[in-house]
Amino acid sequence: MHEMTMIWGILADAFFILLLGWCSVSDIRKRQIPNRAILLILIVGILNAFVCTAAGQIWWYYPAGLIIGFPFILSWLNNKMGAGDAKLMLVCGLFQGLPAALISAGLMLIILFGITIYLLFTGRNLKTKIPLGPVIAFSCAATIVGTFFIR
Repeated sequence: MHEMTMIWGILADAFFILLLGWCSVSDIRKRQIPNRAILLILIVGILNAFVCTAAGQIWWYYPAGLIIGFPFILSWLNNKMGAGDAKLMLVCGLFQGLPAALISAGLMLIILFGITIYLLFTGRNLKTKIPLGPVIAFSCAATIVGTFFIR
């Protein structure tokens, strides 16, 4: 059972990172994150939660990961960001679970701080619109890859 769980984890993580890449490229090119990608991440996230729970991990980490997306939903409702970015963060939280999603969110804040500094030094307005999909994707992928080195 342990070997199957490990294989599932590697395949699910690889598919998740592949989907994040799709979201990033689409957000850069079209300024839109595909709903199909969001739906696939949601499905893989739900399956991942069931498999990890069956393997003995704490079940509530995964639905609690959705909490990470709520500030993004509020930002979208206030027209501060796109709906795709908010949905992407929501499903990433579900896939990763709360502890990893918190790490991803922290990494994302560091990256966004760096982008803000860059915008200030290049004389651009802070209201410059940037695609958040790649930032979300990189922070989540880095967290996933980082967990392999910690184990």
